[in-house]
Amino acid sequence: MSSSSRLYPSRPLVGVSAAIVDRGKVLLVQRGNAPLQGMWSFPGGLIKAGEKLIDAARRELLEETGITAGPLKQIDVIEILDIDQDRARHHYILIIYSGAYKSGAAQAASDASALCWADYKRAKKLELTKGALGIIKNLTCS
Repeated sequence: MSSSSRLYPSRPLVGVSAAIVDRGKVLLVQRGNAPLQGMWSFPGGLIKAGEKLIDAARRELLEETGITAGPLKQIDVIEILDIDQDRARHHYILIIYSGAYKSGAAQAASDASALCWADYKRAKKLELTKGALGIIKNLTCS
């Protein structure tokens, strides 16, 4: 789905993200496309029709970073709603999963223009998407 077809949707779009932890750091990707281009977030994207949420999270993680994770568990649901003159310019329901790094060499690919492993201190210095910093804190500062 192109970014232009995501503008002014007739219904909310459902996406997934994967917050993957390794040695006290969380994997973050810099978004390469609109919306939120240039911002840092967890690897993720829209689910495909007929695809299970958790399978979509694993697919997006692999496509954007080249890595796989161990067992994933759902940790949050975030609504992203951008209203423009009483119409939803963007409307996403984002289901966030977390898990531990399993294998692969992390490299930015697909919709990611860059990636990094960040602890909470480093993450606070990045321009993060809504809700990401709180999740990073919960995953790395416990």
